[in-house]
Amino acid sequence: MTSAKLNAADRAGDANSHGIVEAANGSAMGANDLFAADFVLQAGQLAATSSTISVSAKQAGIISHAAASLKNAQAMAANSTKLPPGA
Repeated sequence: MTSAKLNAADRAGDANSHGIVEAANGSAMGANDLFAADFVLQAGQLAATSSTISVSAKQAGIISHAAASLKNAQAMAANSTKLPPGA
């Protein structure tokens, strides 16, 4: 091959290699952006689950307290309807 043909082939190879590297870099950057978005989404889902668990625990405490108050009120009502001894 002549020197001109060798130079042209070398330049074409460089241009092709550069394009391949840019494409690979673009794919890697896209994958990185996708991973970052997925990470944010997963964190949001975890926060929502955590909030749900927290609210459920608070609701259980409130329901338990209400049940205990109802039992107490029923016991007091039962005691107030009894006549004192000797009456």
